[in-house]
Amino acid sequence: MDGEHLRVLGERAKADFGHAKREHAPKTRAHREARDIDRRADVRAHLEHREHTVESLARDDFGREQAKRTRHGPKLRIARLEELAQAEVELVEMFDRMRTEGLSLDHVTDQLAEVNIWLADAGAPLPYLMQAGLREARPTGCRVLEWRGRKVTMICFRKGDAAAHLFVLKREALVPEAALPSREPGPVQQVNGHPVAAWGCRKCQYVLVGAQKGMCLEDFF
Repeated sequence: MDGEHLRVLGERAKADFGHAKREHAPKTRAHREARDIDRRADVRAHLEHREHTVESLARDDFGREQAKRTRHGPKLRIARLEELAQAEVELVEMFDRMRTEGLSLDHVTDQLAEVNIWLADAGAPLPYLMQAGLREARPTGCRVLEWRGRKVTMICFRKGDAAAHLFVLKREALVPEAALPSREPGPVQQVNGHPVAAWGCRKCQYVLVGAQKGMCLEDFF
């Protein structure tokens, strides 16, 4: 095969490669755009569902009692839950980024007491209110994250083949009094495909995220 023939074959190969690249590029962009649209739709659906939940809560006895105690009544509760819903979305997105980059822990241990000691030394939020299912689960470690300029704790748990991650943040990390007043987990929501539940106490807000999509998060309650 002479040099001229090789040159022609090389130019043809480059032309074919360029054509294939141009064919693939629009599909890749279209795929990314479709994925972003789906993600935004999931966020909107989550916020709308949260708002509907709060409007229902505002009509029950507890909601009416809260309305007597606050100047803005049910509207304030709706604003609080909308803020919590946005926080859940942001925390799940942060969790997904960590998994993509390779989820690592700052401290590895299967003893919850050691987790609490390490978090206290790190000046991170502590899990004051643990659900019974979490206390029965096996911790695998913890990590301190930064979210909205504040420290957030992530504690990882396993129960059989299922895994869940508890995010703990101080109430002041949200808008004033945005935390759920209930000490029991609220209804499980789906955020970006992950099951999510939340509850609160006087000091902290808790957001539990299921690691596996479609898992039964209630096993950790």
